[in-house]
Amino acid sequence: MKAHGLRPCLQIYNSIIHGHSRNGKFDEALLFLEGMMEINLARHTDTYGSLIQAYGKHKMYDEISTCLKKMKLDGCSPDYITYNLLIREFAHGGLLERMERL
Repeated sequence: MKAHGLRPCLQIYNSIIHGHSRNGKFDEALLFLEGMMEINLARHTDTYGSLIQAYGKHKMYDEISTCLKKMKLDGCSPDYITYNLLIREFAHGGLLERMERL
C-alpha cells in the first residue's frame, strides 16, 4: 500500500494487529500499534479489543491489564464490548477478583 502512495487506514491497521495477535506474535502487533501512534492515527476500542482477546487466548492475563491501562492512557475509553471482553477473558482464566474489580 505504502509503495503505491496509499496511507493505511484504521481498519487495515486493526486487521494486521488482529492477525498478528491471534497468532501469538505480540511483538509484531505492538509494533503496528506504535506505528499508528507515530503517524498520529487514532486507536479505537477494536484495536485494543483484538489484543485483549488474543492475550486471553494465550493466557497472558497480566498483559490484558497492561493493555487496558495503555488503552486508557491513550485516551481510548473502553466501551461495553471492551468490558465484556475483559470480563470473559478474566473469567475464563479463573481470575474472578480481577473480573469483579472492573
